[in-house]
Amino acid sequence: MADVTFKEKFRDFQELAREHDILRKHNLAIGSNAPQDKLLLFAEGGVVIMSLERFLRMLPGVGGTDSDTLRKLLKKAVENQVLNLPGDNADITIERVVSIRNTILHGNFEQAARQAGLQSKEEYFKKRYDLDIEELYKFTDNLVDQIDPDTGERKDATKSGS
Repeated sequence: MADVTFKEKFRDFQELAREHDILRKHNLAIGSNAPQDKLLLFAEGGVVIMSLERFLRMLPGVGGTDSDTLRKLLKKAVENQVLNLPGDNADITIERVVSIRNTILHGNFEQAARQAGLQSKEEYFKKRYDLDIEELYKFTDNLVDQIDPDTGERKDATKSGS
């Protein structure tokens, strides 16, 4: 029997990626000028959060435990040199990602509005929410791109070892 690839070991992640792709295409097809009642932004936000956290727990070298939060998983990934986070300062990047995650997970849109310097949750939804989801999507996509789907190792580490 052939060896199973890293990607094949994690069908759950493949399903999350598939569902996110469907949600993303749906939301992008509707566009920002169309009636907002057809968008599935909460669904997309939830799936991208699950995808990010699941991805970090899958990675060899992160060693995620049941008690690890997103913050701890990201810190482990950086400290163990499993992933490189985009941006100049990993701690600031981690706090930004955790803030978006907490807004979505806890539904505290009033706090997100205040933190963004906006007057209300309505203004947050009008000006920031979709941008936060997009930022989180791009962040997650950047991390996934760093990993070889066959081995689960960092692509640059795989190349230097051959």
